[in-house]
Amino acid sequence: MNTLSMEETPTASSPTDAPLAVPSPIAIEVEKLDFFYGDYHALHGVDLLIPAHQVTAFIGPSGCGKSTLLRCFNRMNDLVPGSRIGSGAIRIHGTDINRPNVDPIELRKRVGMVFQKSNPFPKSIYENVIYGLRIQGRGKRPELDEVVEAVVKVVGLVTTTSPVLRVAEVT
Repeated sequence: MNTLSMEETPTASSPTDAPLAVPSPIAIEVEKLDFFYGDYHALHGVDLLIPAHQVTAFIGPSGCGKSTLLRCFNRMNDLVPGSRIGSGAIRIHGTDINRPNVDPIELRKRVGMVFQKSNPFPKSIYENVIYGLRIQGRGKRPELDEVVEAVVKVVGLVTTTSPVLRVAEVT
């Protein structure tokens, strides 16, 4: 389990006003997590505390479970047939994210993931760019067109030498 940083914090209830060690707030707590892909036991009894507002790195060899654990934090593994949590819990800001009343889509709006390689949806470039805006119900077609045009220019899909982009036709 991680060691948390400790801060010296005085308390009003201390008769001598001596500082007490208080742990940093915890953003993510993993407790005795066992995770399976079908019959394959991928994660074994993982215990982990991740403090809020600090950088945490997972370092290890290929295939040791780093990505599997990260995908558990936003329930991306729910989309993998046969995958399941065998036992244990994951709490984000105190909420058990695997309770039945936790909407995975709402969770993913708050717990994002950046992949090493791009993972576009099987849709047009236009639809991939506006996907996040659409699921949040934001923007009308003209505003969405402007967003897509700006994004495809920034990422180099349209250069200054390219013909004028008609956003609705980008695929």
